[in-house]
Amino acid sequence: MSGVFFLYFTACVSSAPDTCETQRLPLEVADAESCLVVAQPNLARWVEGHPTYRITAWRCGSPPRGSGTRI
Repeated sequence: MSGVFFLYFTACVSSAPDTCETQRLPLEVADAESCLVVAQPNLARWVEGHPTYRITAWRCGSPPRGSGTRI
């Protein structure tokens, strides 16, 4: 059975390291461990499409339970 986990990450502009933004990618995976397995290839694919950015931090997590819910 597959569920939805998100890959949360911080991406910073390579030429301006203080200019960062938080991103999230939905992943169709069974559990948190599976999210960890597919995280790095998905991050690499994202960076290929956004060559002026670099990833500074990332984690896997469940989606927020409702609007306004902190992650």
